[in-house]
Amino acid sequence: MRREASIPKMSADAGDKEWARRLRRIYLAGERLKPAQIAMASAALDEVWSGGRCAPMVGEEA
Repeated sequence: MRREASIPKMSADAGDKEWARRLRRIYLAGERLKPAQIAMASAALDEVWSGGRCAPMVGEEA
């Protein structure tokens, strides 16, 4: 049975991009995220997430 990570709850105390950093940790741990979660979190952190890896955006991607 496949398990998908749930969307983290956002709160005023969580920090500006803490939700995106939590999703990055989940992604790097190998858990499945929805495509929208990957797109929104990686964009918020100015990163590219692909193949289970995260890298900063460079060049035209940024």
